Amino acid sequence: MWPAEGDREVERLAFFSDAVFAVALTLLVIHIPVPASYVTSDVLHDSLGDVVPELIGFGISFAVIGVLWVDHHRLFDYLRRRDEGLLWMTLAFLLCIAFLPFPAGVFTKHMGAPVAVLLFAGSVFVTALVWSSLWWFATAGPRLVDDSVDRAARRQVLERSLGTAATFGLSAPTVLVTFHIGEVYLTLAPVIWVVGLVGTRLWLRRSATAA
Repeated sequence: MWPAEGDREVERLAFFSDAVFAVALTLLVIHIPVPASYVTSDVLHDSLGDVVPELIGFGISFAVIGVLWVDHHRLFDYLRRRDEGLLWMTLAFLLCIAFLPFPAGVFTKHMGAPVAVLLFAGSVFVTALVWSSLWWFATAGPRLVDDSVDRAARRQVLERSLGTAATFGLSAPTVLVTFHIGEVYLTLAPVIWVVGLVGTRLWLRRSATAA
């Protein structure tokens, strides 16, 4: 199928992608239990304290999917056309995004369980690799993107996505290291995710500036 020209075709794809991300991000909050109705202030205070682990899990999951959205949204800064291959690859990526609320929910409910953390980390790892393939396919030449995507820009975005995959892949052994903050039990992996995502992006930005 020949590439379809025009901003309208690209905008439709961007709107559809954003809608899937919006639903996935919204679904994360359903894993936070709402305290019972008609209770005293003391009971409500204790109930809110009990959901702290779920709030932390929600925050981490939202931030991770948000990182994936930022990377994906950057594609539409360059995309000028779309073809059937791009549509199918985008659908594969959005399949991963639509699935993420499930492992995120398991992680939110069991942040101290290695299996739950591995499930979420593995899902994000696969999702980041699928998006890397999508970016590579879309920017392989001037067929779908404008001329502003030079080799350096293409490599920089690809390295950022592969950095996300590496962060979650390399965090797997750290799920066996557990600790607790108050009554909240955690593995070391979420700490690796936060440090790895922030550190990778800062390092890539500094490298790009230096170049």
